[in-house]
Amino acid sequence: MSLRDQMQADLAMMTSTDEFGEEITLCGASIIAIVDVSKESGSYDDRQAVFVETATLRFAEGAVALPPVGRQVEFNGEDWIMGPTDEEDGLLVLRLWRDLA
Repeated sequence: MSLRDQMQADLAMMTSTDEFGEEITLCGASIIAIVDVSKESGSYDDRQAVFVETATLRFAEGAVALPPVGRQVEFNGEDWIMGPTDEEDGLLVLRLWRDLA
């Protein structure tokens, strides 16, 4: 197996919802997703000096109906704002954010 093949296999394993996923609720639906939550300065709407919490969710495309970008969404019982979505390695990548008080 070449290094490139090994790296692709490793990446596929790291983005596997079977290996790293957890059960969450999103928009009232229970799904399995890989979740990464962090706190940072800035936001998706260009305000300066505002600290936000961001969540990046990776899950099967079509697992849940999503509202448009900028709309409020429920993630694990809490209100977040829809950010952009992408497709990556066969998974939908959803970015959420909310202001920190």
